[in-house]
Amino acid sequence: MGVGLLGFIGVGVESSGGTSSTSGQSTMAEFTPFITETLAVTKDTIDDESIRALWDNQRVFNGQQRVGGTVTMKVIPSAIGHFFHSWFDTSTTITGSSQLVTSNANWAAHRFVAAQGQFQSGSGSDVPTKSFLVYRGPAQYQQAAPSSAFFYYNCAANVMELTAEAGQLVRASFDFVGRDYARIAMATPTFPTPQGFLWSSVSLAIAGAGTPIYQSLTIRGDNKLEGIAKLDGRLRPDLTKRNGFREIQVNGRLTYQNDTDYDRFVQGSEQTLQLYFSTEGGSFELLIDTPRFRYSTFPLGIGGPGFLSVDFTGRAVYDHGSGSAMTITLVNTRLSAYAVNAAV
Repeated sequence: MGVGLLGFIGVGVESSGGTSSTSGQSTMAEFTPFITETLAVTKDTIDDESIRALWDNQRVFNGQQRVGGTVTMKVIPSAIGHFFHSWFDTSTTITGSSQLVTSNANWAAHRFVAAQGQFQSGSGSDVPTKSFLVYRGPAQYQQAAPSSAFFYYNCAANVMELTAEAGQLVRASFDFVGRDYARIAMATPTFPTPQGFLWSSVSLAIAGAGTPIYQSLTIRGDNKLEGIAKLDGRLRPDLTKRNGFREIQVNGRLTYQNDTDYDRFVQGSEQTLQLYFSTEGGSFELLIDTPRFRYSTFPLGIGGPGFLSVDFTGRAVYDHGSGSAMTITLVNTRLSAYAVNAAV
């Protein structure tokens, strides 16, 4: 019987979004602690609509097979980089010196940019793809005859959400669109030292000035990916391509203390929004930078006798100066790029 407490997920890096087999499974880049996962295979069905003097449908055919699901987790400084790498078009790793790290050979800054690149031009996937090894039990997985694990591959990050809320650990979720799956032998997991970002170590600045009025904030990015099938003799999709404009939303709740943000909403002004995280002691860092943020809704009203909070929505738009709508910088002890399978 499967036991959730003993499950685990391994993340592997793929060099090509067009891989059509489990050839990329040989090395898991990292095993990551998680909270929930819904990675699964779903199948469409095609009914034979032919009339045969029967009240009932006589034949059902196998339709397109879909692979995908959502992984939720607390934001772990090392493992979160694999998920960022898949959602963004490009990444850069700087060892020893960056805007957040100076002259330290034991630390690296990984910069993820919502740029205008394409991971595999003309075919495969528009963003970097990952493989996931998911073990769901049984409980006695240490036995001499271990059970198999689920292996989902060619998985591209479609929707990303990162939430900071007062009184909580910072959490993230990533929704993936995959291309195929297999059953493989179970691996032996090793996990990084537990780390996390607390709400008390989060700071936010708008237009370069600190803004301590927010109760919660969610960054949501949608790559608008869609699996596309071909007449190639397979039921699974062959391509993972964009089917709309990429969207980056910034939503949350703030305490209404003055008119500054309301005026920004009414005027339709745009300004920088920077969200900075650090672990206790400042060892690991994360910076989310949106150079052009604007409020979309700002529903100010009195809902009762208590203090006023505003559940706002907003968005980040493309900035020509930086060439991006959002950039994330992650500082940790992983010295190699997230584009390769390597030890943490």
